[in-house]
Amino acid sequence: MSDHTFLLVDDSDIDGRILEAILKSAGYSRFRHAKSAEEALSILEGQVAEDGGKRRDETGTLVDIVLTDLSMPDMNGIELCRRIRGSPNHAGMPVIMMTASENVKDIEEAFRAGVMDYITKPYSRGVVLSRIKATLRLYEEMGKREDRERELAAYNKNLTDDLGIARHLQRQLLQAPVATGQISINGFYLPVAFLGGDLYYWQRISEDEFCIILLDVMGHGTATSLICMYIRANLPELVLRSAGAADLARGLNKIVIELNRNLAQDEYYCAAFFMTVNTRERTLEYVNAGQPSSAFIGQDGKTRWLDKGCLPLGVFGEMTVLPEKIGYVGKSSIFLYTDGLFELFKKNTISIEYLLNYTKVYGKSTESGFVVVEKLFSLIEQLPREDDVSLVYVELYPGGG
Repeated sequence: MSDHTFLLVDDSDIDGRILEAILKSAGYSRFRHAKSAEEALSILEGQVAEDGGKRRDETGTLVDIVLTDLSMPDMNGIELCRRIRGSPNHAGMPVIMMTASENVKDIEEAFRAGVMDYITKPYSRGVVLSRIKATLRLYEEMGKREDRERELAAYNKNLTDDLGIARHLQRQLLQAPVATGQISINGFYLPVAFLGGDLYYWQRISEDEFCIILLDVMGHGTATSLICMYIRANLPELVLRSAGAADLARGLNKIVIELNRNLAQDEYYCAAFFMTVNTRERTLEYVNAGQPSSAFIGQDGKTRWLDKGCLPLGVFGEMTVLPEKIGYVGKSSIFLYTDGLFELFKKNTISIEYLLNYTKVYGKSTESGFVVVEKLFSLIEQLPREDDVSLVYVELYPGGG
């Protein structure tokens, strides 16, 4: 048996010695005696180091369980227990009440004060030892649980710190806004957790050509964010060697298929929207691979839904891709968004047309629709979300913006 140091608190010297004799008969050997609650508190406080930790006192002992009589002059055992529970250095110490009282109210008050058990007088050796052993087992298990909770808290802190770094790195991979005389591009992103599975990316291919991509890896969390980072690392080279939106969709589909093969599973796939814009020819070519229909708003204010393309990436190794090419005149705008925004609006009985009308109405008072979209996205942030939300807003200015 692991030894313990008992603090026996009793104004009766005889009762204290009887209790010690019972404990010695069971193999316990370390005891401190106090004849009053004040003396007991003094002993306990004498074992507190300057830094608030525990230290052995002049007797070389360190009390780890208190057995106190209920009825004592000046301060009774119940008040002593309250004082121990109120001490930051001893709040968790097990306390057992010794009493000759059969008053149920006294016992109830003792438990409310924080005693872990009580033993009635006159002492029965079997009852004393069984109750003390049970209390010590409970105390040891509570200590183990507290150790596990501290370890878990430390692990959670480290995990939170790591996720914070990963979140920062993921955001660093998102493109900064672009603004030229012919085109402006900006993105907005709200992950549902620390890390998300959405990604937007754009790249200038030539003086007059731009490529814009919006991706949504199915699911959310750490795994999908890592897949996003892997895809993001492949995009610059893939964009440069692709001949248009359709070729880009096929190339990225091969990357996702190969990724699934290497992971020995086929559960990851992603919806995507690819678009190339030629500002000199005033044309755009797009492929919608399983994303909600994006919106093109022309100079006349009419909306054209961009829904042509193919299945989501990673489903089939070979697939039919149907790109669409359209022209534009005058100032035009394009909204690309993931299904997280679509589902969020649906849940709150808001139509996508509301987003479009919002920018049309409030955009008249400002030179840039980006100010309006940014304000709208700040409102979206206030809504409870179940999925990542991403939005890319593009403005086209033929002949200079």
